[in-house]
Amino acid sequence: MVRSILKKFVKDGNRLTPIVFYLLKLKSSKLHNWRLLRTMWLDEHPGKKSGILRKGYQCASVGPKFINVTDNDVDIPASRSTVLLPDIFYREFAEAVIAIDSSSLVIDNTLLIERAGRGDQSDFDYSAGHIVSHGQKQAVVRMGETRSIEQGLFLGGNGVANYYHWLMEIMPRCEFFAALPKEYDDFPIIVSDSAAKWGAFKEILDRLVTDREIIYVDPAASYKVERLVYIDTQNTIPFNLHSGSRFDCNHSLFFAETFSYLRSKMLTAADSVSANNPERIFLCRKGVLRDYNQTEIIDFLRALDFVPIYLDDHALAKQVEMVSQAKWIVGPTGAAWANLLFAFPKAKCLCWMAEELGDFSVYSNMATLVQADLYYLTYQSGGKTAGEHYRNTYSIDIPQIKRALNKMGLAL
Repeated sequence: MVRSILKKFVKDGNRLTPIVFYLLKLKSSKLHNWRLLRTMWLDEHPGKKSGILRKGYQCASVGPKFINVTDNDVDIPASRSTVLLPDIFYREFAEAVIAIDSSSLVIDNTLLIERAGRGDQSDFDYSAGHIVSHGQKQAVVRMGETRSIEQGLFLGGNGVANYYHWLMEIMPRCEFFAALPKEYDDFPIIVSDSAAKWGAFKEILDRLVTDREIIYVDPAASYKVERLVYIDTQNTIPFNLHSGSRFDCNHSLFFAETFSYLRSKMLTAADSVSANNPERIFLCRKGVLRDYNQTEIIDFLRALDFVPIYLDDHALAKQVEMVSQAKWIVGPTGAAWANLLFAFPKAKCLCWMAEELGDFSVYSNMATLVQADLYYLTYQSGGKTAGEHYRNTYSIDIPQIKRALNKMGLAL
């Protein structure tokens, strides 16, 4: 109730928000560590110093290809949008307060938000980590127990515990560590302690960071860093959307250079693993989010020689190897599709997602950059927010999958 009241006032930039916030804090002791701050885009803050690491450029953002499985065989062509990728900077901030599971940081009484994608920013919801709610002018931030760090390179962000965000958004920053000014040579890397606990996360970190001290921090705490170096995120997507908004293909931005960098580091992970892998794989999900008729689909696909796999049960090398050798990949949308990064060129891929997500173009852009052939089916989630679309139970019709695979060239 409290959160929903604050969300409305903060999002609308209501002048009464400070009064409402004050009264709510008087009413509830649970809000003792919540603060009302003004907001500012991170790339508009001067910081202590900054320098360019990669020039931006114009490129195409490609939306999903929706395959038509009705009696009308005309497929819906993928949407395309010309986007301007931003210049990528390193930025040093003095006495910045961070939460490792948020891409935003606090300087004095200002929340600096790293913007994502293109389009109307008022549609985007950056609430993650310490951000309870925000609008264009103000935000409510939860300040955890504040600890101190002398200096460091920030390697966290929205969705730090999600495999896609970790691999495609956070870890590409590592490419630039060697390009930073010499004064930062002894700066340690600040990383969520979850990266030390989860197999593939730790393996990716170990492959990309070999010559710096690592400080593992608690996502539940806040950290005041005397000298913080923040490298802009290259590949971005709004972390969430406000209710009623839909994704557009220009909401996701990708630098092709990050694909070359990550593939050069990761594809060697499979060098010493057996090459005896299935040509057809089904990406299974564990029943935590978006429960659906997975067992029924597994039975159907097994008859077509698809092998069901849970990628997160495997070491990084095995994940890379299985995806890079697969000629057919099928599965529901989710973080496992981040492994498209390693896909075989011309691999045939079929994914399904909620129709209400619109032109969610993360994986369609990834497929384009690695030359995989990805098609989409859709279903109705019945949700009103992006979060509900990601969580709601659904069912996908087997005949739809069968017809889609047949149209894509699989002999049935």
